[in-house]
Amino acid sequence: MLYGSATSQRLDDLTEREWHELQVLRRAISDGPASVHPMKMERFSELFARSLAGKGDKMVYDSSEAFPSLKASNGNQC
Repeated sequence: MLYGSATSQRLDDLTEREWHELQVLRRAISDGPASVHPMKMERFSELFARSLAGKGDKMVYDSSEAFPSLKASNGNQC
């Protein structure tokens, strides 16, 4: 697997070339998934995950926010 360069660039934004590659792979997978080589599928997954970095739901670190019933039931914060 190709993890060497992927981990160092993981949090960086996609370059224009990578974004184009992501779109080409997405269309190829949509048109005929069986015709796409597994290494290209892996590349798509890598680019897709990098494109989502920093987007989405925020993590909740305070357990009282995540589980308000625990705070109410025992009065102690975890």
